[in-house]
Amino acid sequence: MTHIVIHDDGAGQTQYCEFDDLGNAVAYLEEQRNSAGVDNAKLYELSEVRFEVRPYYRVEVVSGPATTAAAPVTPLAETEVDSPPADVGVDSFGFDSPPVDFAHFGASEIGEPAESSAVGADGRRGLFGR
Repeated sequence: MTHIVIHDDGAGQTQYCEFDDLGNAVAYLEEQRNSAGVDNAKLYELSEVRFEVRPYYRVEVVSGPATTAAAPVTPLAETEVDSPPADVGVDSFGFDSPPVDFAHFGASEIGEPAESSAVGADGRRGLFGR
């Protein structure tokens, strides 16, 4: 566990001293108090705080009638999502042909991306170049 000692030195500058264990931090505090006259030191124990970054989507209406109050935003985790109706398919969206499943096509059948002339020193193109 990491410990940190914070105190003001004789010139009024705040000092931050980090220690790998509590014994070394206490020894430092004793030395500063007895030899340098530091009496305003503080000792903290640092531990990692685990967190997750999750995507958050917010819908904003860019045109339409003006509203006086914004509707409350409900996080996605609390929103109930209905399953799509069973008849979604050929004509539910006004199309005349069924949706195409591209999973079985090879890259040559779909079409390769256009070649780029911007090649970096490592031979890669763009952010995700090969």
